[in-house]
Amino acid sequence: KRRIPVNEEDPCLAEETLPVHHIPLEIILPQFTRLTEIRINFGLVYTNDGFEWRDFEISIEDCVGLGRGIKACPRLKKFTLTRSNLDRPRVAALLQGMLENDSIEEMDFSHCKLADKGAQAVGEFLCQKKKKNIKTLHLANNEIGAEGVAGIVYALLKTEDATLQHLNLKLNPLLDDGAFHMCAFALAFVTVSDLLRSKSLQVLDVSACGIQTAGGAALAQVFTSINWRVVRNSVEKRSVYSGIRGSNVQLLQAIGILYPRERIQ
Repeated sequence: KRRIPVNEEDPCLAEETLPVHHIPLEIILPQFTRLTEIRINFGLVYTNDGFEWRDFEISIEDCVGLGRGIKACPRLKKFTLTRSNLDRPRVAALLQGMLENDSIEEMDFSHCKLADKGAQAVGEFLCQKKKKNIKTLHLANNEIGAEGVAGIVYALLKTEDATLQHLNLKLNPLLDDGAFHMCAFALAFVTVSDLLRSKSLQVLDVSACGIQTAGGAALAQVFTSINWRVVRNSVEKRSVYSGIRGSNVQLLQAIGILYPRERIQ
């Protein structure tokens, strides 16, 4: 902070809050020509008497610089930015730079503050990316609801030759409305059922998303219509997670976790 006069005639001083920027990663990252993985989180390590919470938050300028740095990393495969105040404006600034990186296959924005608008920004990124090579996307615990998941679903349906294999949405308040979007969201007479039937998507994690009986029944209907070979491979690898209340036996049967019916108490 610094103290500045309110106006030329008023001798009183007011405090002006200056933006807090961190390490200029757009300068540092390009120096690591063989870099394949980045893990970052902006948080609290230690404090002294003069600390302020904003000192430990990522700024939009940080995200712009980080995106530029990632753009210059031709071998980068995995990018992780978790447990930070990454919201819609910040993730949009970051993804703008990542658009031109054709090597990234896995992104993890878990435990941030994306919410619905941020999830929609991620969906827009998936649509705009020229080379479709994102295989794993982690968005756990981001306060994403039905509107946010609808944006992601829209992007995946709109994207030709989608490569996404693992979609992690756990710990988000999707509720039944979010499940309905995942199962029945339509675009030009194409539904998410077609997405789930595709050979690309192998892991769908919607555990602890508040999905009740109605949403679970809708998911069960989709899962039972999937090619059995795809479902069985996923179950054997423990790659399908229900996250539905125990009373929703229909969904558990549909993905092969509980069967035959005689075993159900």
